[in-house]
Amino acid sequence: PDTFKCPYVPAVPLIGLACNGYMMGSLPMSSWQFMILWLLGGVVVYFAYGVRNSVLGKESEKGMRRQSASYGSMLWEGTRLLSDGSKDVGDVSLHGMNPHEHET
Repeated sequence: PDTFKCPYVPAVPLIGLACNGYMMGSLPMSSWQFMILWLLGGVVVYFAYGVRNSVLGKESEKGMRRQSASYGSMLWEGTRLLSDGSKDVGDVSLHGMNPHEHET
Protein backbone atom coordinates (compact mmCIF):
# COMPACT_ATOMS: atom_id res chain seq x y z
CA PRO A 1 0.00 0.00 0.00
CA ASP A 2 0.99 3.64 -0.51
CA THR A 3 0.28 4.71 3.07
CA PHE A 4 1.86 3.82 6.38
CA LYS A 5 -0.37 3.00 9.32
CA CYS A 6 0.94 2.77 12.85
CA PRO A 7 -0.28 -0.41 14.54
CA TYR A 8 -2.20 -0.27 17.83
CA VAL A 9 -2.82 3.47 17.88
CA PRO A 10 -2.63 5.17 20.40
CA ALA A 11 -0.69 2.57 22.45
CA VAL A 12 2.44 2.39 20.26
CA PRO A 13 2.87 6.19 19.91
CA LEU A 14 2.34 6.70 23.65
CA ILE A 15 4.83 3.95 24.55
CA GLY A 16 7.34 5.51 22.13
CA LEU A 17 6.78 8.93 23.68
CA ALA A 18 7.27 7.51 27.19
CA CYS A 19 10.47 5.64 26.23
CA ASN A 20 11.99 8.68 24.51
CA GLY A 21 10.98 10.92 27.39
CA TYR A 22 12.66 8.54 29.85
CA MET A 23 15.86 8.42 27.79
CA MET A 24 15.94 12.21 27.43
CA GLY A 25 15.30 12.65 31.14
CA SER A 26 18.17 10.35 32.04
CA LEU A 27 20.72 12.42 30.11
CA PRO A 28 23.19 14.39 32.24
CA MET A 29 22.76 18.17 32.45
CA SER A 30 26.03 18.71 30.56
CA SER A 31 24.51 16.98 27.51
CA TRP A 32 21.52 19.35 27.60
CA GLN A 33 23.79 22.39 27.93
CA PHE A 34 25.95 21.22 25.02
CA MET A 35 22.85 20.58 22.90
CA ILE A 36 21.45 24.04 23.67
CA LEU A 37 24.75 25.70 22.69
CA TRP A 38 24.86 23.82 19.38
CA LEU A 39 21.19 24.58 18.76
CA LEU A 40 21.69 28.31 19.36
CA GLY A 41 24.79 28.31 17.13
CA GLY A 42 22.84 26.54 14.39
CA VAL A 43 19.98 29.04 14.61
CA VAL A 44 22.42 31.97 14.32
CA VAL A 45 24.14 30.42 11.28
CA TYR A 46 20.79 29.51 9.70
CA PHE A 47 19.38 33.02 9.92
CA ALA A 48 22.68 34.80 9.13
CA TYR A 49 23.06 32.72 5.96
CA GLY A 50 19.38 32.86 5.05
CA VAL A 51 19.07 36.64 5.26
CA ARG A 52 21.92 37.16 2.80
CA ASN A 53 21.24 34.25 0.45
CA SER A 54 17.46 34.01 0.34
CA VAL A 55 16.30 33.62 -3.27
CA LEU A 56 12.83 34.80 -2.33
CA GLY A 57 14.28 37.80 -0.49
CA LYS A 58 16.42 38.77 -3.49
CA GLU A 59 13.43 38.49 -5.84
CA SER A 60 11.31 40.54 -3.47
CA GLU A 61 14.01 43.19 -3.06
CA LYS A 62 14.54 43.42 -6.83
CA GLY A 63 10.80 43.64 -7.42
CA MET A 64 10.34 46.28 -4.75
CA ARG A 65 13.06 48.46 -6.26
CA ARG A 66 11.51 48.13 -9.72
CA GLN A 67 8.00 48.79 -8.47
CA SER A 68 8.83 51.65 -6.16
CA ALA A 69 10.01 53.82 -9.04
CA SER A 70 6.78 53.65 -11.01
CA TYR A 71 4.18 52.18 -8.67
CA GLY A 72 5.13 53.70 -5.30
CA SER A 73 1.62 54.79 -4.44
CA MET A 74 0.27 51.24 -4.80
CA LEU A 75 2.81 49.96 -2.27
CA TRP A 76 1.45 52.39 0.30
CA GLU A 77 -2.09 51.14 -0.35
CA GLY A 78 -1.04 47.62 0.68
CA THR A 79 -1.13 46.15 -2.82
CA ARG A 80 1.88 44.82 -4.66
CA LEU A 81 2.30 44.50 -8.38
CA LEU A 82 3.84 41.24 -9.51
CA SER A 83 6.53 41.08 -12.15
CA ASP A 84 3.88 40.25 -14.77
CA GLY A 85 1.94 43.42 -13.87
CA SER A 86 -0.93 41.74 -12.02
CA LYS A 87 -1.95 42.84 -8.54
CA ASP A 88 -1.13 40.70 -5.53
CA VAL A 89 -3.45 41.32 -2.61
CA GLY A 90 -1.89 38.83 -0.21
CA ASP A 91 -1.43 35.57 -2.08
CA VAL A 92 2.13 34.32 -2.31
CA SER A 93 3.86 33.82 -5.63
CA LEU A 94 6.78 31.38 -5.49
CA HIS A 95 8.92 30.48 -8.47
CA GLY A 96 6.27 30.77 -11.15
CA MET A 97 3.47 29.44 -8.96
CA ASN A 98 1.43 32.63 -9.38
CA PRO A 99 -2.28 31.76 -9.12
CA HIS A 100 -3.11 34.50 -11.68
CA GLU A 101 -0.68 33.05 -14.19
CA HIS A 102 -3.20 30.81 -15.96
CA GLU A 103 -6.13 33.24 -16.04
CA THR A 104 -7.25 34.43 -19.44
